Amino acid sequence: MGIKKITPKQQRYFSVREISEILGVSRFTVGRLIAINTLPTIRIPGRGRKPIIRVDLKAFEKMLEASKVKPAVPPDPLPR
Repeated sequence: MGIKKITPKQQRYFSVREISEILGVSRFTVGRLIAINTLPTIRIPGRGRKPIIRVDLKAFEKMLEASKVKPAVPPDPLPR
């Protein structure tokens, strides 16, 4: 499946649902990333008790960059 590309008319903030669709994971997985502070959020007072949670685009891109697997450095060959 993989990560979806963000459209050229990029918005500044994403909902949990939008982040889950971009990453191809469940909303619960995104919630876990938020709970362990891997994905910083902005909480906006909403209707009722629950705040509206939004993820900043720059924070999201930073998290994606940090989670990329770096290529392994091949070991030095053994001396003969």
